[in-house]
Amino acid sequence: MVHRIIKEAGTMYKIPELLAPAGTLECIRAAINGGADAVYFGGKAFNARRNAGNMDEKEMTEAVALCRQYGVKVYVTLNILIKDEEFEDLVKDLNFLAGLDIDGLIVQDLGLIFLLQKYFPDFRLQTSTQGSVYGLEGALFFERLGFMRVVLPREMPISEAAMIAEKTKVELKIFCHGALCYAYSGQCLMSSMIGGRSGNRGLCAQPCRKKYQLRDADNRLIKEGYLLSMSDLNIKERLDEVAQAGIDSLKIEGRMKSPEYVYAVTRAYRETLDAVDGEGKTPSITEKELAQVFNRSFTDGRLFGDMQVINDVVGRNRGILAGHVIGCENGRLLIEALPDTAFSKGDGLSFGEDSEKGMRIDSLFDLKGRPLASEKPGIKVKVPSRFRVPAGTPVYRNHDARLTRRLKSESQSAKPAGQQTVCFRLKLALGAPAEVTAEAGEQVVTRVSDITPAAAQNLPLTCETLSGQFERLGGTGYQFGGLDADIEPGIFLSKGELNALRREILEALDAEQAEEKPTPVVFSLDRELPAKPEVQRPLLSLEPADKAGFQALCGLAVDELVLPVQDLSRPQDCEAPIARAHECGKRVLLAFPRIMDTAASARLKSNLDAFCGLNHDGILLKNYEVLSLFQSKPVYKEADQSFNLLNALSMKQLREWQVEGGVLSPELSAAEAAVLAKCSAVSCVLPVYGRQELMVSANCVYNCADKQCENCRRYRGWAALIDERGAAFPLRKDTDNIIHIYNGDVLLLKEELKRQKYIDKWRIYATDEGHEALADVVSYYRNALDNGVFGSVPGRTGVRYTKGNFKRGVE
Repeated sequence: MVHRIIKEAGTMYKIPELLAPAGTLECIRAAINGGADAVYFGGKAFNARRNAGNMDEKEMTEAVALCRQYGVKVYVTLNILIKDEEFEDLVKDLNFLAGLDIDGLIVQDLGLIFLLQKYFPDFRLQTSTQGSVYGLEGALFFERLGFMRVVLPREMPISEAAMIAEKTKVELKIFCHGALCYAYSGQCLMSSMIGGRSGNRGLCAQPCRKKYQLRDADNRLIKEGYLLSMSDLNIKERLDEVAQAGIDSLKIEGRMKSPEYVYAVTRAYRETLDAVDGEGKTPSITEKELAQVFNRSFTDGRLFGDMQVINDVVGRNRGILAGHVIGCENGRLLIEALPDTAFSKGDGLSFGEDSEKGMRIDSLFDLKGRPLASEKPGIKVKVPSRFRVPAGTPVYRNHDARLTRRLKSESQSAKPAGQQTVCFRLKLALGAPAEVTAEAGEQVVTRVSDITPAAAQNLPLTCETLSGQFERLGGTGYQFGGLDADIEPGIFLSKGELNALRREILEALDAEQAEEKPTPVVFSLDRELPAKPEVQRPLLSLEPADKAGFQALCGLAVDELVLPVQDLSRPQDCEAPIARAHECGKRVLLAFPRIMDTAASARLKSNLDAFCGLNHDGILLKNYEVLSLFQSKPVYKEADQSFNLLNALSMKQLREWQVEGGVLSPELSAAEAAVLAKCSAVSCVLPVYGRQELMVSANCVYNCADKQCENCRRYRGWAALIDERGAAFPLRKDTDNIIHIYNGDVLLLKEELKRQKYIDKWRIYATDEGHEALADVVSYYRNALDNGVFGSVPGRTGVRYTKGNFKRGVE
C-alpha cells in the first residue's frame, strides 16, 4: 500500500507502490506472494511484450479476480503502436476491459489516446516508457491531458525526479530493477530496420545484445564486444533515497521472465521497502540469490549517477561466480566450487567473463569418478562436457536448480480466485408470494415470486431443506455463502418450486450484474476520418543533422529548410540563418534538440518569447517538452517522426493538440502510408531520402576508462559500428554527448512516390553527404516534382540505397 510516514523532522517519506510484471497467471501468483502492490500485464495483442506468455480473456478475468482477492492493483498494457486496420479489434478488447475492474491502462500511441479519451473516458491512463517523456514539461503536458501517471525515463537522475514530484500533481513511476535499453525508449528503430521486427510493436529482436566493433572515420578499431549491451538495473539499496524523492510507483521489468524471477525480485524489494518503512525483518531473498535469478551485472544506473552502464563483456545472463575450472579429462571438466557454492543436477553453467560457452549439469561425480549422492559446498567435482575449457577459467552458475525449486514452491501458494460467493435471504409465509434476496459482493437483488407456499400436509419446510436446494450452484459461476430464512411454521414448497426460486433469483442477479457493465462502444474508423483532396505538388523540405553550413544550404532548390537550434539560451543565433533562408525564398522551421531534459526545457522556456518573435515559419516538434511549451503559441507546429505516427487517428490527435503537420513513421509501408495520408486531419510529411536514425542514446558507446562524461569533448564526428555480419552503421556523438546511430543503407524513395497522392511534403535528411552530393540529391527530387521524372539516381561511392520499411512495413 502506498503511504507516507515521517521518518525524521522535516523529511517526508513516501513508500512507493511496488509494481511487478506478470506475463502469465503463474507470474500473477508469484507477484502476489512476493508482496506486490500492483501488477501489469497485457493481452494476446497490443502490448509491448508480444513474445511473453500473455493472457486470453478468460485468464485476464481470473487474474483480475485473483488480484482483487489479495488487494493488488491491476494495470493493463496497451503500449504498442496501432495500425489503422487493427482499431476494430482493439475496440473489442477495450469493450472487454471496460467490463473488468482494472485500475488503469498503460499507453503510448497517439491514436489510441484519442480513441480512449473520446470513447472510453472512464479508463485511467498512464504513459508507457515508449511514450518518451524526458522531463518536467513532458510530465506537465500529460498532467493537463488528464493522465493519472507518467513514467520517467531511465536516463533521469533521482534529483530531477524529486524536483518533478514537487512541481506536479500527476503520479510518477520509475524503473527499479531489470533490463535497460541502450536507446531512449520509443526512439529505437534498429530491430525494425534490420529485420522488420518493431520494438514499438512489441517484437524487438534485441540487436543491442549482439557483438559489434567500433571503428573511427579512418576504419581504425577503437574497441569491440557487446558495445550496446547494458548492465541490469538494481536500486534495491537506494530505496531510502527513492522514498525521499516522492516517487509514486517502482516498476520491476520482466514480463518475459519466469515466475521464480518475478517472485524473487518482488520479495526482495518488498522486504527492503518494508525496512525503509520501519517494518524490517530478516530478508528471505539474499543479495546472492537476487543476482542468481538473473543479471548481466548490476548497476544503480544513471538514476544514481552511474554514467557508464554498458557491460560490453557479456550480453546475456551470466549468473554469479561459482568456481573455477581446474582441469579436463576424458570428456569431463574438473571444477572447484567456491566455499559457499554447492553444485546440483540441473544447474546451468557458463565459462569465462564473456560466458560464450555454457552447459547444463546432467550428472555429478567426485574426483574418483563416483556419482555424488549429496551436494556439498566448496568441493571439487567432475561434470560431463562436450567441450574443453582451459584450466583457471572462471565458472558462473546462470541457473541454480535448487534455488529455482524453492522459489517455484514459494511463488505459487496464492490460490486461484474462487467463484463469486452468493448469500440468500428468504421470506416465506402461507398464501403470500415468496420473497427472495441474493447478495454477491456489493450487488444485492430482491425479487417477489409468483410461487406461493401452501399448508404442509406431512413434512413442513425447514431451513435445512432450503439450504440443501440453494447450495446446488454447480455451473452457475457462484459458490454458496449462506442462507437466512424467515419461515412461517407449517408451510410447504416442493423441491421443484425451491429450485425454480433459486434459478429465478440467480438469473435476476446475473441480469443485474450484466446491466452494470458499460454499454459496448460501437466504433467506425471511417466516421472519424476526414476526406482530403489530392495534393497536386508537395513541398520539398531539407533537414540537416546540425546547423553547420546551414547558410550554404539556402542555395539549394528546396522549398523549406529545418534549422537545428543547438544553444537554447541564444535565440539571436537564429536570426541570420533565418534571414538568409528567407532571402532565398525558403520557409524555415526551427527544430530544438530531440532529447530535452528538465534543464534544457527550462532554458527554452526562459527564452520562449524571443524564439517566438523570430521571423521563422514554424516549429518542428521532436518531443512532448517542446509541444508543451509551444502548444498555445500561434505558430505552425509539425510533429517529427519521433512521435511515431503510425495511424490516422494519431493525426487527428495532433489536431486536437493544435499541431498542423506530422512526419509519418518510417515503420509504415507504402500502402499504409497512402491510406493514412488520404484521411489525415493534418498535413503529412514523408521522409524520402537520407540515413534513417536507428538509435538515439545518452549511453556513450565509447565507454571510456576516464568516465568524465559531463565535460567530455572526445570522439566528436563520425565513426561506425560493425556488426557480426560486417554491416556498418554510421555513428556520431553530438555536442550534448548524445549518441546517434544510423542505418548503413541510405533511404531513397523514387517512382513509388507517384502513388502517394496525399503527401503534403517530401523531406530530405542530410547527414554525412558533402555539399555537392547533397545538391545532386536535391536536384533529383526537384526534377521529379517539377517535371514528373526522377532521372538517374544520385551516385555516391560506397553507398547502398534502401526503401527501408516503405516496401515491407513491420510486423
